[in-house]
Amino acid sequence: MADNANKSGKMGSIVKMPVNYEAEQAMLGSIMMDTGVCNNYVPLLSENDFSLPQHKAIIVAAKELVDTVKPVDALTVADKLTVTDKITEAGGMEYISQLVTSIPSTANADRYFDIVKRCSLLREIIEAGNKIVKNAYSDEDSLHALDFAESTVFDISQRRDESKLVQIKDATAAAYARITAMQEGKLQDEGVSTGFEKLDKILGNIKPGALCILAARPSVGKTAFALTIAINAGVLHDKKVAVFSYEMPSIELVQRMMTTVSKVSFDRQSKVGMLTYNETGRLYKAHEALSFSKIYIDDNSANTPAEIISKCRRMKNTEGLDLVIIDYLQLISLGEKKENRQQEVSEMSRKMKLFAKELKVPFIVLSQLSRNTEQRGDEPQLSDLRESGAIEQDADMVMFLHPPKAGKNTDPSESALVESINTDKNTFIKLIVAKNRNGKRGACYFDFDGDVQTFKTIDVKKPTADEAVAIKVNTEITKLSDIDGIDKDAFADLAMTGKGTTEEIVDDDAPAPVSEDAPAEDEIVERDGQPDDDNGEMPF
Repeated sequence: MADNANKSGKMGSIVKMPVNYEAEQAMLGSIMMDTGVCNNYVPLLSENDFSLPQHKAIIVAAKELVDTVKPVDALTVADKLTVTDKITEAGGMEYISQLVTSIPSTANADRYFDIVKRCSLLREIIEAGNKIVKNAYSDEDSLHALDFAESTVFDISQRRDESKLVQIKDATAAAYARITAMQEGKLQDEGVSTGFEKLDKILGNIKPGALCILAARPSVGKTAFALTIAINAGVLHDKKVAVFSYEMPSIELVQRMMTTVSKVSFDRQSKVGMLTYNETGRLYKAHEALSFSKIYIDDNSANTPAEIISKCRRMKNTEGLDLVIIDYLQLISLGEKKENRQQEVSEMSRKMKLFAKELKVPFIVLSQLSRNTEQRGDEPQLSDLRESGAIEQDADMVMFLHPPKAGKNTDPSESALVESINTDKNTFIKLIVAKNRNGKRGACYFDFDGDVQTFKTIDVKKPTADEAVAIKVNTEITKLSDIDGIDKDAFADLAMTGKGTTEEIVDDDAPAPVSEDAPAEDEIVERDGQPDDDNGEMPF
């Protein structure tokens, strides 16, 4: 069979790699002939773009000369190769001179460059294909083989993503708009906005490549908060958002999102005939807004980290990708057995950070907190992140959603809000930024209305020292005798006026009692021998 294939000239034939030796020679000759060509194209070329060893050695020498701001021509390149003892490898001085003299003009240098780059990319794709085939034969896990194939091809596309110079006039308008937005506090310069101004000021937006952990105890509202961020990014700012849910199906997630957008009671939606015409209209508008957004949801609870990154890579290459939300970390399975759950969670945390870095996209990953915070009765700490300390280490940002309870471990100003806000449907939530690798830490406060799945930012004013003293004043005390332990003799030397006694507290703002001996309003009363002015004001 093999003999027949060889005779046919098909299966037995040797296929040559994509190479154009003449274009490589012309490109190198143009670089050594024309300074402009050299400056434009040497930074964009690498030794892997050339197929012959002598061409690789020459371009490396040219790049080293450019990097050290030295002229590039046949003599300087030959000298550099001689110093590095690679002149023979490059074909000698005769071959270098031949490259220059064989090019009549450098006018077509851009065409030579395109040919060299095209052949280089095709060779790279073929080499990647060979690696994928080899790995597929040896890898026993098909998902691992798929991940290797996708990452190999994705790496090629990332390396080929080259930026170009732009004239400054094309960038000044964008730069001015960025500065203006920063001055107005909109913080739209980079990263993804959470949609909450106070939180964005603390975080400085969620930057590309960042791993952000959003942690809370069950039923505190972390899913609702993450979905609110998805809505703000996808609907208000036209970002491409991928949501992976391990806890609930997509239809429930979308109903929650429609509730958040429409502000229509979740409880009323579930009762027959309860919705008004206005509420139905608001729900339909929410449906339209979400439908036209670039938010994608995957509710496959069997997704492994390899499948997550695979789907994210495809979305980035086709639709684009700005934000990934995963709900939640402890429900993800690696698809392989580990010694213990802590080791498995640690590996997943590390993978999420690597995924964010590879895709240059922020990842918001939800996580459970341990029961320690409830047992202590105070705010969560980084050590409360459940099952693994690696989460704290890998994360660029860690945020806690915490519902404070009135008590000795709660700030007085927060306790007052707890009592005023907390109802069957509303909860006072404190969001704590416990870690922020590239920014500051802090806290902001929300009134979470579970019935409409809405977080409303609220201000918590911390009392100053003077205000703290004033708060302790008992306004029900009207007499000195009402004060326990008062030393009444301490007031004995006070000169009291009128009928007031030390048993009474006089209100200075109250109108003075009119005495029977008081003069009529039209009489002029002399004080210290001086009469009042006609306008009733004292002459000072």
